[in-house]
Amino acid sequence: MSSRSYLIIGLSLLGLMIFLFFTKEDEKTPIGKSARKTAILSKKDQSLMAKSRKLREEEALKNRRRFDQMLRAGLDRKKFPVKGDHVFVNVAFRPKGVCHMGDYNFITHDLKTNQLNRVLVSLEPLDPESSLKPLSFLVTQARLKKGFSRQFRLPRDLDREMVGIFLCSDRSGTDRCIGKKPVDLNDLLDDRFQKAMKRQDRVYLFSFLIVNGSQVEFSLKPFTSPSDQASLRTYLASEYQSSRLNRIFKGINAFTQKLQSYPLHTSRRFVEIRLPYHRQKACY
Repeated sequence: MSSRSYLIIGLSLLGLMIFLFFTKEDEKTPIGKSARKTAILSKKDQSLMAKSRKLREEEALKNRRRFDQMLRAGLDRKKFPVKGDHVFVNVAFRPKGVCHMGDYNFITHDLKTNQLNRVLVSLEPLDPESSLKPLSFLVTQARLKKGFSRQFRLPRDLDREMVGIFLCSDRSGTDRCIGKKPVDLNDLLDDRFQKAMKRQDRVYLFSFLIVNGSQVEFSLKPFTSPSDQASLRTYLASEYQSSRLNRIFKGINAFTQKLQSYPLHTSRRFVEIRLPYHRQKACY
């Protein structure tokens, strides 16, 4: 074989090797995708990422501690639906049969004695300087015993607004319960009390909510004891200025000490107020 033939064969083999080499490299990189490159962060970027991670961890820890404090203060939390600029808080009054005179019996006795057929339900800010407007509606005695629910539309941007839920008489037509005298329900059966308080409106029931956007915290205790109120005050102290907190607790103390209202409960959709009434079957 001539040298020229050897040269042609050698060049052919070299070309084949080059073709195979580049074909293999192309197979390593999928069509339409570029080869991955290892991202190298600068020290500044690494520092920013570390700070961001630390802030997230601190915020999560803060939220966990606050939730624990909330439970220790005798509160629970529920989220309500939001639409546009409003949050819709669902409150239900549920009758509860008991083997003794219940709140319903005392309230309806007082209404009948004073020739009133309806009672006012209201949701009102507990801070006298709040810009939140009271919401209220009237309920008949029959509906009170049967039970009912109501959706309160509140501004979505409320920031830990403390509001009261009330039942009161409204002979004066003010559409509000704050400003009326809370009464010991047992006094409503006393003729002397009825004579002294004739034609004067009174508050029958009180509880409270803390509205923070779509999150609503509510009381699991009646908050009648000094220790319960101290726990609640400690929990709220970090969120409220002392002057605002003093204004709110002045109202809370006036209502809880006299009314000793029942704590709230929760169901799938509602915060519930359970209104006890005498039911003979509950005695067996």
